[in-house]
Amino acid sequence: MTVEEEFTIYEGTPYHVGFPDVEKAPNGDIIVVFRLGSAHVWGRDGKIYLSRSKDKGKTWETKEALHIPGRFIKYEGEYRLLSDDRDPSIKALSNGKMILSWFHWGEGDRDNPTSSIYISISNDNGETWEDPRLVFFNGATSDKILEAEKGLLFLPAYGTLSESYSSAFLIISENYGETWEEKPIVIVNGNKFRINFYEPAIAKVNEKELICVLRTDIGPLYLSRSKDNGETWSEPEPLPFYGHAPHLLKLINGDLILSFRDVELYFTEKWFWEKLLYNLGLREEKPSSPFPKGELLPETTVIVKASPPEYNFKNSEKKIIYKPKGYIMENGDILFGDSGYPSAIELEDNKILFVLYEAPYGYRGKYSPWSRIIGIKIEIGEPGRGDK
Repeated sequence: MTVEEEFTIYEGTPYHVGFPDVEKAPNGDIIVVFRLGSAHVWGRDGKIYLSRSKDKGKTWETKEALHIPGRFIKYEGEYRLLSDDRDPSIKALSNGKMILSWFHWGEGDRDNPTSSIYISISNDNGETWEDPRLVFFNGATSDKILEAEKGLLFLPAYGTLSESYSSAFLIISENYGETWEEKPIVIVNGNKFRINFYEPAIAKVNEKELICVLRTDIGPLYLSRSKDNGETWSEPEPLPFYGHAPHLLKLINGDLILSFRDVELYFTEKWFWEKLLYNLGLREEKPSSPFPKGELLPETTVIVKASPPEYNFKNSEKKIIYKPKGYIMENGDILFGDSGYPSAIELEDNKILFVLYEAPYGYRGKYSPWSRIIGIKIEIGEPGRGDK
């Protein structure tokens, strides 16, 4: 696969933009949804925005899509009027409608707010949206809904489910998202493995088999399979990749593309890890380890290809499709990180469109003067061949 083109879909200056998702609307428009706020987390004021292209990605128009009104809740020791909509995903359904899913921070107890999962439905190619509907309390989501069969929707989610560790699970609708079952199907129980599982992404690879890739709190991505259309899942196995926010795209030729934010440099280069902790306020001293000699900054966006019938990612090589630019302050401080979270759709002419973001930051959330939603067009190679 070859990177053909890189372009900016939306520049968030002076705001933070991130967590994009892309889909082709029933009328052929390309739609990208993303979060816009004052910072990644600090501020707790995220809103969902939507960019639309009517000319196959050449030009884009952007507007606010929706926002749940704020309420007074306790944050950083004081009560504020806050509302934070996060990680939106968009899916075109077989009935001609589109469904938006995301999680909203600010639910429940005003003194100890939590996150809950919402959906909204559009009947006009994403031009307007119905009022948000709460589908799951005390949970989060990061990747798009899968329509496993006509009207049967699987919303990938994660949360503690009243236990100590975060689990991954599916929230089910059998009527195109009009109603949702209260009891989820658990993909991976975090308590069983004493691992926190986050950000599940799912894909259907044949009539009955589903694949799920998950982020963990220990570094490696994990993979689980279902042979009965999502009813039961195998024990998760680690993949040889350190990543966040996995995304799966099944191509027409049968190949399965896994994309994710690559965080391996945090585990192999101590300076980057110390700088990350310093930036987040979890370390008082500046990095003391030797500065890395390589040219790459952490959090590149990478892709891995697996082919039928095994769909085995373990023997595949990573391919970088985006190298973070970073930002150097006047005082010499290097701002980096906060990038990736890819999503993708297959286009005509043997191409894939990926969307991702970059918003470099430094000590205690000091952001660069720009952040961007980025488009990457990739030319697909021959089916079943590795990305050498």
